[in-house]
Amino acid sequence: MNASDKRLAELVLRRMCVGGHIDGIRFGPVLQILIAHTNHSNDEPIKGQVYLNLASSWKVFDSRPSSFPNGEEELPEISAEEEIREIIKLRERTIVDADLADHEPHLILTLDDGRIVFVNGKHERYECWQMGVAFSGDVWQVVACPGGDVAVWAPENFVLAG
Repeated sequence: MNASDKRLAELVLRRMCVGGHIDGIRFGPVLQILIAHTNHSNDEPIKGQVYLNLASSWKVFDSRPSSFPNGEEELPEISAEEEIREIIKLRERTIVDADLADHEPHLILTLDDGRIVFVNGKHERYECWQMGVAFSGDVWQVVACPGGDVAVWAPENFVLAG
């Protein structure tokens, strides 16, 4: 993941979720967290449903750790029921920041109560997570690609302004 891709990905992630709150979950091939976007800034509100597909291991930390796990092998395995219970505990929490780890596209969401949602972002064969906006006329999406890269789609006027 090069520095310019990381910078653009973080700008798009922040635009999609900062100020939003965790609003629900959707079941499917991967667990999906739904984020209700309530934008209180001067920016045009995002139209559509912000979502986060969790296709990899993830963990909620009570506070920001001094270092994050390097990959899935350093994260505990939990059952589907435990994952759902963890997400329910996050309900209505507001996302105050979104960033990526320094060298890998591990997703780091900071919540208003200080907790951190960490999603592994590196696997050699599959996409670990995708965050995007459904039901929108604009394409907003960030994907942790196989091999540790990141792909970003956003409206051209946003990319040019960033």
